[in-house]
Amino acid sequence: MMRRTLTLAAVLAALTLPMHRAAAQSITSFGVAAGATLPSGDFSDYTKTGYHALVTLDVHAPLMPVGFRIDGMFNELDLESSLVSSKGKARVWAGTANVVLKTGGLGPYLIGGLGLYHTTFSADGFTGSDETKFGLNGGVGIRIPLTGFSAFAEARYHRMLDTDGSVALVPISFGIVF
Repeated sequence: MMRRTLTLAAVLAALTLPMHRAAAQSITSFGVAAGATLPSGDFSDYTKTGYHALVTLDVHAPLMPVGFRIDGMFNELDLESSLVSSKGKARVWAGTANVVLKTGGLGPYLIGGLGLYHTTFSADGFTGSDETKFGLNGGVGIRIPLTGFSAFAEARYHRMLDTDGSVALVPISFGIVF
């Protein structure tokens, strides 16, 4: 009887230990965020503060200070009323690939990378300029682990790479990561 109990305990331990280790080595997490988008540079001359929504996929190895994150972001800002006769909108879609340098599960991090940015300007029911260009982004954030998920806050500077550098913005995001 004792031998059977020990054998059963050994089999259960052998089956469950790899499951615990695999859960601890999880290298991906998914997040959502939203917040204010502040126009910067020349972009602030003809747009007002707007909003954005963000989805993230984070890939990292446990205990490693460097990770990678892929983001999808939608920004919408109102155009200055002096430019158009009715409500006009500037919309910026962005897909970015970023390197994240962190101090651990809790605390501050640096983020930066490359992205593809698509902008449209519309007013009076008509779409004006419509362009897609590469860009850069960089910023800082803080991640706060909670039970079962984490909260984060970050601010990043995004700039489209074009001849006049006219589209630049600073989204300030608050979100959660699962």
